[in-house]
Amino acid sequence: MQTDKKTYLKAILWIIIAGIMGMRLPHMGRSLAQFIIPPIESSKNSVILLNGILVMLPLYIASLKIHKIYNLKSKIIIFIVLLMLSPTIINIVDTIVIPYYYFSEGVKSIDVVDSSYGFSFSNGIKKTAKLKIKVINYSGDYKEFKMALIVPKELSDIGIPERLEFPEKYAIRPRGSIEIEGFYDLSDNKTLTHNKLSDADYHFKEYEVQLYSDKEYVNIKQWR
Repeated sequence: MQTDKKTYLKAILWIIIAGIMGMRLPHMGRSLAQFIIPPIESSKNSVILLNGILVMLPLYIASLKIHKIYNLKSKIIIFIVLLMLSPTIINIVDTIVIPYYYFSEGVKSIDVVDSSYGFSFSNGIKKTAKLKIKVINYSGDYKEFKMALIVPKELSDIGIPERLEFPEKYAIRPRGSIEIEGFYDLSDNKTLTHNKLSDADYHFKEYEVQLYSDKEYVNIKQWR
């Protein structure tokens, strides 16, 4: 009986480790597993993600422990069930970082949980950068902020400003979330062409979303 308890605790520990590996780090835009095994860019338009191994391996070990306790017929079925539950496990473990945001001041209590950006050309004259983000305010206070996009070096090398500052001011309620879409006019940028943008190898490069107010700012790492 004592052995079963120890095995059960070990299984729980491995499940927690899997959750920690998949946990999103504050203001980093990546999980711990993605820091340990970064995405591998295999070509200009594709990337290989191997970081999932660091989540699956602890879950597989946990499934072996559970199989040992209950002597179930299939280890694979246990493993598949744990994999299906992994998003819930990660979300539960994610809550341990909430105090970090709660005790942070100003815009540092806000985080970007999803983002994307792109460029459009219209009639060969109108050039626009678009940034779309989803943010969460973890504090109990009403927040106002602006946003900026800090582009990868591959884009600044072809004439796009390193920092694109979007003019609108946004507001978010306490413990709320909002989706924001901003546009930056690049029409005056004569050096930027559609061909240069198509040739630039920026698709899977890291970029930053900056949230800022009159007093402070926070840079939040992201990747496509």
